[in-house]
Amino acid sequence: MDHDLVARHLDNWARWHRKPSKKLGYPTKAMVALGGGQSVSGVFDEMCEDADNHAAEIIDTIVNDLKLDQKSAVYHKWLGCVIRVRDQAKSLADAYDAIDVQINMRGLA
Repeated sequence: MDHDLVARHLDNWARWHRKPSKKLGYPTKAMVALGGGQSVSGVFDEMCEDADNHAAEIIDTIVNDLKLDQKSAVYHKWLGCVIRVRDQAKSLADAYDAIDVQINMRGLA
């Protein structure tokens, strides 16, 4: 199992959870013509951010589908929620294994 990959996706998911959601469903920047050319400033960064957001949404679905103790352990570790389970370490390890399987099934690896 690749727990580093799981940790990277959960880190992205945690950052996504903490971001304010103020987008209204349309791009925040428009392509404009400057001196006969097109401005592509920031386009690559926006594409990367869109890909990260998409991956975070998939991870959010995966985490929400976990068993309650596993989900609670993930929320406690990555989002700082005050949720305690009987065996935090085992629940977190089991969650990582389950998330790793789903990451591979959904093509996020």
